[in-house]
Amino acid sequence: VSTQSTWGPFLNRIIESQDMRRQAYLCLIAILAVTQLCFAEDVAPAQVKQSSEQKKFNKMMDWLVQHNLITNIDVQFSPSTFDSPHSIIALNNSPANTPILRIPYSTILHEGLLNRPTHSYLHPLLRSVWPYPAEDTEHSDLLDQFMISFLLLVEASKGKESDYYPWVRTLPKSYPNIGLNFTANEQSHFMGFILPVHSKITEARDLVVSLMVRLAQSDRTLFPAKHFNLKKSLWAYYTMTTRSWSLQLPRSEVVGPQAENPEAHITVLSFV
Repeated sequence: VSTQSTWGPFLNRIIESQDMRRQAYLCLIAILAVTQLCFAEDVAPAQVKQSSEQKKFNKMMDWLVQHNLITNIDVQFSPSTFDSPHSIIALNNSPANTPILRIPYSTILHEGLLNRPTHSYLHPLLRSVWPYPAEDTEHSDLLDQFMISFLLLVEASKGKESDYYPWVRTLPKSYPNIGLNFTANEQSHFMGFILPVHSKITEARDLVVSLMVRLAQSDRTLFPAKHFNLKKSLWAYYTMTTRSWSLQLPRSEVVGPQAENPEAHITVLSFV
C-alpha cells in the first residue's frame, strides 16, 4: 500500500507521525480487505446462481424436447425471472397468426389429471372443502385456480419423483414484487379504479389459499406440513396467477362445472 499505490505518498504527505501513518495503513488494508469480501459475497454467489439456473433451464428444455416440443419458427427461449415466466423470442419476422410452437400436452398441468389414477384421490378431497355446490358455475374460475394451485403444490412436494420436476424446479422460490403483497400505504398510490379490482383479487387469493391450508390440515399423512403450509400455498397460488393461461380442454378432461360447456376454457399451467 505504502510503496506501490497512490495511497502511500498521499498518506505520507498528510500524516507526519510515523506511528499514525502505520495505523492509517493498517486501517486502509482492513477497509480494502472488507471491500473484497463484500464484493466476493455479493457477486460470486450471483454468478453461481446464474449458472445453476441456466443448467436447470437447459434440463427443462431437454425434458420438453423428449416430450416432443415442436417449434414452427426460429425462436430463442429465455429463463424466467421473478416478474415473468419463461419467454419466447422470435428470431425472424413471420406472417401474422403463424403458429409458434407446439407445447406437449404431457407437460401441461391441468385439472384433467384429477381423472387419472395417479391423482384421482385428490378430486373428492378438493370437493370436500369447496364451499359452493358442484353445479355452481359462477365460481368456476375460482375452482380452477384452487385445483391448479393445489395440483402444483402436490407436484412440488414430490421433488424428483414428479413428472413435472424439470419444470417445477425452475420456478421462482418467491414472488416479492407481486402486487397482491402491497401494503395499504402502497395500495393507496393506485388510482381509485384499480383498488376495487385489487380488493377482489385479494379476496380470491384469501379464499383459495385458506382452502388449500384447510385441505392440507385435514390429512397430514397425505399432506405433511413441511410441504403443505401457508407459505407454500401462497407460493403455489402466486405461481398460478403469474404463469397460468386458459386452454380449451377436451370435455373428458374437465372435472369442474364447466364440463358441460363445450366452449369452456380452463386454467392451466405450463413452462411458458
